[in-house]
Amino acid sequence: MSNLIPIERVLEENPRVKELEKQDFIIKPDKIDEYLKEFENRKPTLPNENYWREKRVLLTGISGFAGSHLAEQLLDLGCEIHGTIRRHAVPMHENIEHLRGHIILHEADITGGERIYEILF
Repeated sequence: MSNLIPIERVLEENPRVKELEKQDFIIKPDKIDEYLKEFENRKPTLPNENYWREKRVLLTGISGFAGSHLAEQLLDLGCEIHGTIRRHAVPMHENIEHLRGHIILHEADITGGERIYEILF
């Protein structure tokens, strides 16, 4: 472990880190209180339910972690959800089992534009 570079040295020497620091993408520990104060009075924005109600949404990768959670949220907003799944030798749909009956699944490869077009129209 003696060949590890201390983080302070990396932060000081790496030009990309310096650039990101100037743009406030890197928070130094001594500035954490200042950073947190910016968030004290922020309020989260929620999606406009009227906008999403009855929209048809196509989610590629619906059976993945992010896709399945997004599908849940969009269903709660009143969307009609279509999702693409890849053909596997062993189907891996455990993330969306609880959504069956509420979503429409299509077998498709997103690199095949014709199939996506068929789903959408």
